[in-house]
Order: sequence, then C-alpha cells, then structure tokens
Amino acid sequence: MAKVICPRCGSEGILEIFNVNGRQYLRVVHYYYDVKKKRRKRLCYIGPVDEYEYVNRLHLLGVTNLKDSDPSKIVENVVNTFIGIAVRKVLRNQLTDDESIAFVRKAKALLSTLDECRKRVEGLLKDMQKL
Repeated sequence: MAKVICPRCGSEGILEIFNVNGRQYLRVVHYYYDVKKKRRKRLCYIGPVDEYEYVNRLHLLGVTNLKDSDPSKIVENVVNTFIGIAVRKVLRNQLTDDESIAFVRKAKALLSTLDECRKRVEGLLKDMQKL
C-alpha cells in the first residue's frame, strides 16, 4: 500500500484497505519499536472507502487537515508529488514521447505560476514594509 501522512494523528504510515462484513474500510498502519525493541503496530481508523475517495487524494499531498494547513507547505507537497510521480514514470519507462512532452509543458506552466506567486508575495511584503 501507499505511504501517507495519517489524517488522524499526523504521523507517517501505510494506508491499508481492510474488509469487515463485506464492506471496505481504510486505516493507516503505524509501525514502531517498543522499549524491548519488539516491532509493534498502531492502527488509525479512517473510514469507509466509498465515502473517503475525495479526501483520499489529499494523502498524496501530505495534507492532514486543510483548516490548519500551511498553504506554502501544501504547494511544496504538490510540486514534490508532481515531480516524484513523473520521475518514477520516466525511470520505469512508462511515459510515451507525447506524455513526456506534455509533462514538460505542465512543469513549465507550474514554474511560471509559482514565479508569479513569488512576485506577488514579494510585492505585498515590500508594500507592508513601507507602512
């Protein structure tokens, strides 16, 4: 399964699907070692799979709580996820030539957007310093 940041506790873990009475549920498994160096696991229940699809996509971005999240951290996670997925696909030779070209175009557009955001923030900071 995929490594994720747990939306319940904020720790890294492994997202797992499990079945109970014919229904599928999500939980995050956290492995750790106790004081006697014995491997243990702690489970965080997330919820039913069919009701958690939308939020499940946020796990890829390392977002645990949108209300309290730092927007710059979310953007950083989005960019890192975007690059990581693309690099893995390139290394596994999973992209066609057209897909590779499309990725480069998307990356350029993303960098341009990030640069515009940086310029706006710098302008706002300069304006605030003048006050």
